[in-house]
Amino acid sequence: MSGTGCLPARVSSARSASLILLRGWYGFHMVTTVSLPDELHAALKRVADDEHRSMNATIVVALEQYVAARSHRAKVRELASDVARRDAELLDRLAQ
Repeated sequence: MSGTGCLPARVSSARSASLILLRGWYGFHMVTTVSLPDELHAALKRVADDEHRSMNATIVVALEQYVAARSHRAKVRELASDVARRDAELLDRLAQ
C-alpha cells in the first residue's frame, strides 16, 4: 500500500515466515520482523482464525500476556524475598 506507511503482514519463505508487527502509539509504529518456524506460523494462524483476529493482533495479545506474566513472577519473587528478609528469625524458629 503505497503512501499509507503500511507494510505487508507476512512474507513467506520455504523454511519460515517473517511477520511484520505494526503497533500504533501516538501515530508512531514500531516495526519488528520475527522469523517463525513453519509449524509455529501455522499454529498462530489457526489461533488467529479461531479467535477472529489478525495474526498481528494475536501476536500482540500473546506478547502482552507473556510480559504481564513475567512481571507478575518478578513481583512475587520480590515480595517473597522481602518476607524472607523481614521474617528471617521467625522462619528459622519454625524450621527447628
